[in-house]
Amino acid sequence: MNELEFLINPSYQNIIKNVPNKLEKKKEFNNDRKFYKPRILNLMKNMLNKKESHPSLEKSFHIFVSDCIEHFKTIDKNEILQEEYKDISFNEMKIDCTDDSLINANDCLFKKSTKIEDFIDIRKIKLKKEEKILPQAKKINLKENYMKTKGTKYSKNYNLSSKIDDKND
Repeated sequence: MNELEFLINPSYQNIIKNVPNKLEKKKEFNNDRKFYKPRILNLMKNMLNKKESHPSLEKSFHIFVSDCIEHFKTIDKNEILQEEYKDISFNEMKIDCTDDSLINANDCLFKKSTKIEDFIDIRKIKLKKEEKILPQAKKINLKENYMKTKGTKYSKNYNLSSKIDDKND
């Protein structure tokens, strides 16, 4: 018994005992997978060849096939890149670090990175700041009477631009 069984309300103990643990679920899944393996493979083959279609499985199968394709592309790309660099030997690198200090050993092992500033003359140009024109928020009253029936069969023919012009005057 674990601590949870001692600390739990006695009315819930039966529920806890009936819940299968992860190990049991995994074991049951593995047994089911072995049992249904031929049928699963046949279904996958038929769905790949579009001989069989199950609406409940179509989306899951599409995701599975997409993931497989992406996985195969990654493997192929890695193999091609590894093939390009197979001739590089790391044993040929010679490191001459005779100094015992830690800082010099680090400098010897890890080359200092060069900066672009070491090769190019960089000048900073100061630009004049222009005064920015910021947009102003317009106040629009959507609760006006003519807006209440706008677009309905009860609305009178009105000209929206004339309403706006009247307010601006």
